[in-house]
Amino acid sequence: MTVICFIVCHLGSANQIADYQPILEKQGYVVWTYTTGSVKEALEKRQLKVRELNPNNLDLYQRGDEQQQLAQEVAKVCSAADVIVTDVGHLFAVQIHLALREYKKLHLAYYDNPDNWVGGGYSQTAVQVMRVANGVIVANPYLLEEGLEEEPGLPFNLKDKPCWGVGYYSLDKAMEIRQARLDAQHRAEMRRQFFVANPHLVDKGQKILVYIGGNNETYFEKALPATARMLTQAAQKEDFSDYIVVIHQHGGAKKRNEEAKLLPINDSTAPFACVLSQLSTDDVQILADAAFYYQTSLIYQTCLAGLPVMQIGHDTFHDRLIKKDLCKSVTTTDDFLKELKSLGQSSFDEEAFNQIKEAVGYDENWQERLKEIFR
Repeated sequence: MTVICFIVCHLGSANQIADYQPILEKQGYVVWTYTTGSVKEALEKRQLKVRELNPNNLDLYQRGDEQQQLAQEVAKVCSAADVIVTDVGHLFAVQIHLALREYKKLHLAYYDNPDNWVGGGYSQTAVQVMRVANGVIVANPYLLEEGLEEEPGLPFNLKDKPCWGVGYYSLDKAMEIRQARLDAQHRAEMRRQFFVANPHLVDKGQKILVYIGGNNETYFEKALPATARMLTQAAQKEDFSDYIVVIHQHGGAKKRNEEAKLLPINDSTAPFACVLSQLSTDDVQILADAAFYYQTSLIYQTCLAGLPVMQIGHDTFHDRLIKKDLCKSVTTTDDFLKELKSLGQSSFDEEAFNQIKEAVGYDENWQERLKEIFR
């Protein structure tokens, strides 16, 4: 019986592997999942059986003797499996792959993101992990045709490694949000609670626009300032009283809190109403009437959930929505105002839904493809 061992330190990958584990077990595989910290907590909330990766709570972002010893211990235990798979979002995986070389087992890297380059250090880390793995699995099989990138425009060579594409994207969460958005009573109650939580605002039927924040230097230094400038100029050019802008920060950006420095959060004298989101990522997508963003993989879920979206920033980031002409990108105030007016109501158009599924590489036969990888 084939034993598959997942080693997961990155939450993005963890959510997908949590979807894979019960499917693989039904297919007859034995699955071990080693994880730690907040990722372990998230997987346990999903009733997944997991094993502790880091019992002494070492700082896995450091590369000292203790971390090296832990990597060797993990590799020794996991070498009892037939296949070992790590995520690519954490540098500790590099040490594990290097330690696994001693055991002559198949040890693979799993790339969960739909895009071939991701900011915030993700791609830089992913490249280091994939270099020391002896094979790569990607969620989006189109990336194997298009190629991954170390930096925008700088290809990462995968030709010397065996690679597989699963054809998977977590549709269930998007569909859950989509159904909640169709529940008028539920959305009305969420809206009521939103205004209770923000008593300085009065509900006059305004459209709620959520700005989904990023977490990399390009976002902080260029995209966010450009967005703040466009919002201010737009509200000075035209009456913005029909809108409320809700800033939903990336979890990793909250400590830095750059949005509060550049945007008029809770400022009654500002030309537009702006608040910082206190909602979960799911709930803010249910509440909002439309969304704008710059360079975040969450936007695919947002689109599949039925929100109209627009990319906004200092220049165009060519993610899969832009490449497939499924979303507009604006870099000037006039274009922002023009596209905002046409953003309209969520249509839940089936054709657009299928186009987005295609863009993220979703394959209805992903479970069979997953089975074939480990056969």
